[in-house]
Amino acid sequence: MKTEFKPEGFAGQKLLRLGKAQQLWCRQDPLSARLFVTDIGYYPQAERHRVERPGGAAGCVLILCTRGRGWVDTGRGPQEVKAGEFFFIPAQHRHSYGTYADSFWSKYWVHFEGGMMAEIATQLEEACDSPQSGPELAPSVALFEEMISILEAGPLQVNLARINCRLWHLLSLFLHREAPASRPDSGAAAIESCLHFLRSHLSQRLSLETMAAHAGLSASRFSALFRQRTGSSPLDFHIQLKMQEACRQLILGKGKIQDIAADLGYENPYYFSRLFRQVIGHSPRQYREKFQA
Repeated sequence: MKTEFKPEGFAGQKLLRLGKAQQLWCRQDPLSARLFVTDIGYYPQAERHRVERPGGAAGCVLILCTRGRGWVDTGRGPQEVKAGEFFFIPAQHRHSYGTYADSFWSKYWVHFEGGMMAEIATQLEEACDSPQSGPELAPSVALFEEMISILEAGPLQVNLARINCRLWHLLSLFLHREAPASRPDSGAAAIESCLHFLRSHLSQRLSLETMAAHAGLSASRFSALFRQRTGSSPLDFHIQLKMQEACRQLILGKGKIQDIAADLGYENPYYFSRLFRQVIGHSPRQYREKFQA
């Protein structure tokens, strides 16, 4: 007997779509026009699920599998999608996806359009080629649920603006997701430990060797992994943390500039001031006056 598949209509599903009037408002709103939700939903347990779009969707599609397993085909043949993985489909890109005859999946999904679609598609190109490990499930699921809840309250303009702002946050979780801790030799845990170490040692001027030793890595390996994680060298990142703390103390009016410098490990206040200007763009005195005026 042939198994019958369907695109929707599952028990407990949540499926919300913006009408033409709401989409028109999003296109005309200066902020929402850059990225806006057109469809969003959740299928708690979709069995015999299948969607086929030979001409693609009008907007981009992002789908996160939270339980079970399924498959997706974006032109390279069907590829399995497991719990904790996601895939991305650019606008007007032919695709199909669904579950196997003997499986189900739970999934959150969102369709979105806007002037930034092409840039998002470029950043998530890898997730179109094959399913990728997603971000931490708890915060991404919570954000999906919040967006769904807002839209369930009604497609008011204020609600549209709210979910479109949250769309940026949601996409950022997928664009800048953490490397899986289980990946062999990723060094993710060591770098995270070192970041905490740097934040808790703002009063010291640490050497690269000291940082690498704390992470349990060679200096060269540590530097490469650290730059990959933060986009900055370890020494520069520590300086940036120090300058952030200096900004906080200057705004709160805590102490003289030379005392703040000493608290952050700089015995020479003139050197501290030059460094502060290089990083922040103002001298410490100018910065304090700007925020205390």
